Amino acid sequence: FEQIAALRPDLILGIGPGMTDADYRPLSAIAPPVAQPADYIDYGTPWDVALEITGRAVGRTAEAAQVIADTEQLFADAITAHPEFAGASAAVTFFYEEQPGAYGSQDIRSRTLADLGLVIPTEIDELAGDQFFVSISSEDLSVIDTDVVVWIGLGEDTTAAVRDLPTRPSTRATQQGREVVADDLLSGAFSHASVLSLEYVVEALVPELALALDGDPDTAVPSAA
Repeated sequence: FEQIAALRPDLILGIGPGMTDADYRPLSAIAPPVAQPADYIDYGTPWDVALEITGRAVGRTAEAAQVIADTEQLFADAITAHPEFAGASAAVTFFYEEQPGAYGSQDIRSRTLADLGLVIPTEIDELAGDQFFVSISSEDLSVIDTDVVVWIGLGEDTTAAVRDLPTRPSTRATQQGREVVADDLLSGAFSHASVLSLEYVVEALVPELALALDGDPDTAVPSAA
């Protein structure tokens, strides 16, 4: 709070990260806060909803609407170019505190895949409950054995840990070359999932998804190497 106050903001945007009542009160003493809508889980406010709210907050609704339309067109063009994406199952996965995990369908990263026509399995949501993610057992990766698996946020150590997961070689995603590994830049852009980063996500991620979903197990996905 002290660091935020030192910035002397005119407005505080907390539309995505789950601002609590305990956060809201001290922030209100600094500047007007704009909190996350109650309709969405923490880290689950869709990018277009977040931008529409931001546009209203700063009095630029028409500009926000145009940017939303332009960004929606990026996704529409990608879907048109890659009909194989439609209905394919996908998991956005990570490795944290010695465990693999996945983001539920309401998380902003998973929402981006949904905007490309992919589908997050209901089993992930059932395990996540009202959280935006779920940790899973290293001994059973079946819940993330989807048509394409997108690993994000892997450093050198966690990349080795994922590579050495004992049950990973038995998964369809590994055997058929259906894994994509986002580097630091793509992971960051993917995790922010704003209109400032989504253009890069589409540019960098879509070609990798296309290679993973081309139906040929021998096709190499460069990021997974």
